[in-house]
Amino acid sequence: MLKQFSLLACFCLAKASLAADLDIIIPEFPEDHAIQFDTYPQQDTSTFIKGSELLANTESLIRQSLKPKVILIIDDLGDNYRLAKRIVDLPAKINLAFLPNTPFAKKLAQQGYQKGHDIMLHFPMEATTRPDLLGKGALTHQHSKEQAEQLFQANLEQIPHVVGFNNHMGSLMTQSADHMRWVMDYAARRNLFFVDSRTIASSVAIDQALQQGVPSLGRDVFLDPVSDSITSEQQLMRALSIADKKGQVVVIGHPYRSTIELLERELPFIAQHYQLVTVSEYWQSNQKAIN
Repeated sequence: MLKQFSLLACFCLAKASLAADLDIIIPEFPEDHAIQFDTYPQQDTSTFIKGSELLANTESLIRQSLKPKVILIIDDLGDNYRLAKRIVDLPAKINLAFLPNTPFAKKLAQQGYQKGHDIMLHFPMEATTRPDLLGKGALTHQHSKEQAEQLFQANLEQIPHVVGFNNHMGSLMTQSADHMRWVMDYAARRNLFFVDSRTIASSVAIDQALQQGVPSLGRDVFLDPVSDSITSEQQLMRALSIADKKGQVVVIGHPYRSTIELLERELPFIAQHYQLVTVSEYWQSNQKAIN
């Protein structure tokens, strides 16, 4: 209970401090904007009611659009059904990244899609260390362009409703301009978005994605670089601070019990102060803003 209070208290103080520093002015609407219908007893009031509702909806939309965006991705799903089901059932729309060749990926992806989450492929890619953690379906330096595309397609076919992907590991592959160009060329043809997990600072994945016209984002914060509750709480506060300063943050977490407990406790509260959005919603809103 003490940890919960401390996290929420820090959150409120950080938000209040930010608003004061930035001198944010939120448009206000008069509380008495509703029309007094008893003044017009013989008049059809239906149009006035609609107008009042429209004004209220406009106020809500403006306030919502001013909230910083939090894009939360949970990786490594598909192996453990019970833990992943708790993530699927979280009270907010998030992004679920499934590993190919896992026993529960298809079933959980279907459930996640029905809940409104974005479904992603967590594409295994060769790293500089720990090949034992890659699993099946991994892209390696030995793959040719044709082989890379065939592998990508085979991985996608295992998981329904995929709208985008990010890299699982990949500290070696995301440095390879050739392999990333091949992957992004295929992603563009499949109309997928990409999120760089940024497992290494020298990744060229986003550069290649942009060259191929693939909508792309990069990870800002790992929610749980180690699986303990104190670290996760600290990382969550760091993520919210970045969102406050930049207007958005991309957070990647994993199906650890400590992470799930933190999200089950905090997401309803965070949703009151931030926009929890899927990656596809993020790009849709950006496109509307451009048009």
